[in-house]
Amino acid sequence: MIDFFVSSGACPSNDLRDVLSWAAHHDFNVELSPEMNPLSFEDARQVLLPTMMSTKISLHHYFPGPPEPFVMNLGHPSTCGRSVEHAKNIIDLCEVLKVPWYSVHAGYGIAPRTDQLGEDQSALERIPLEAATELFIDGLGQLLHHGKDRRVAVIMENNVVAAVNASGGVNDTYLFGDIESTRPILDHFGPEDLGILLDVAHLKVSSNVLGFDVLEMLDLIQDYVVALHVSENDGMADTNSKIDEDFWFKKHVHLLKNLRYVSLEVYLLEDDELRQQVELLTSLFT
Repeated sequence: MIDFFVSSGACPSNDLRDVLSWAAHHDFNVELSPEMNPLSFEDARQVLLPTMMSTKISLHHYFPGPPEPFVMNLGHPSTCGRSVEHAKNIIDLCEVLKVPWYSVHAGYGIAPRTDQLGEDQSALERIPLEAATELFIDGLGQLLHHGKDRRVAVIMENNVVAAVNASGGVNDTYLFGDIESTRPILDHFGPEDLGILLDVAHLKVSSNVLGFDVLEMLDLIQDYVVALHVSENDGMADTNSKIDEDFWFKKHVHLLKNLRYVSLEVYLLEDDELRQQVELLTSLFT
C-alpha cells in the first residue's frame, strides 16, 4: 500500500502549527520540508506529538531547521559534520514520533550560502567529486547506523542538475545527479540498508541537461526506490509545476516494486487546484 503526502511547501504559511491545521482541514498527510520556519527540536516535538493520531507526517532533509540557518550538505568539508549531527537529531525525533523514515538530499562538492540554493552555482569553488563522494558516503553511513538503532529508515534523494549549473552538459558537482555520480554510493550500500527518494522532477531536468537515459538510471536504482517526489517542469529547471493526466513518469511506475510513499511537491496553487492535483496523483499511482 502506498501512502500519499503533500509537501508543506504547498501551504501558504511556513509556520508548523499553520501547516498542521491546513493539512488537517484538507485531510492531507503532510511532508514537512526545509522551507519551514526555524524551530527547536523540543518545540517541534511538543507541537507534533498531539497531532500524530490524526495526521500522518514525514520529515524531510532539514526540518526542523535551526535558529541560525545553514546549508545542510553531507558532501562538503565545511558542512558535513554539522549536517550529520543535525540529521541524527531529526532521526531521533522520528523515533519519538514513530515516523518510519527520514529523507536526506545527496551531497555536493560546493558550499553555497542559503540564498544561493536553487540559483546559479556555477561560479562557486568546488572540491573534486571523488572527495565529495567520500565525505558523503561516510556521513550517510553514520546516518544509516543511527537510524537502524532507532528503527528509522534513512532514504536518499537525488539532486537536480539544472542547465545553469552544468557547463557543457557535464556534472562535476552534484552526487546522485547522474548515473556516474550514483554508482559509487550504491557500491557501498545495498537496498537492504539504503532507500531512495526519487524526485522525478529532478530526474527529468538532470537527464535532459546531462543527456543520460532515464531507463538506465531506473535500472540502476529501482530496487532502492521506496518513495517519490512528484511535480512537473520544462526539463531545464525544477519549478514545482502541476502534473496532468499525461504525466511523463507514469509509464515507469510499474518498475518500482518497493514503493511505499509518494509526495506531491506542487506549489502556489489555490485550494481547489491542489485537491485536484492530489486526486490526480492518487489515480496515477493506484
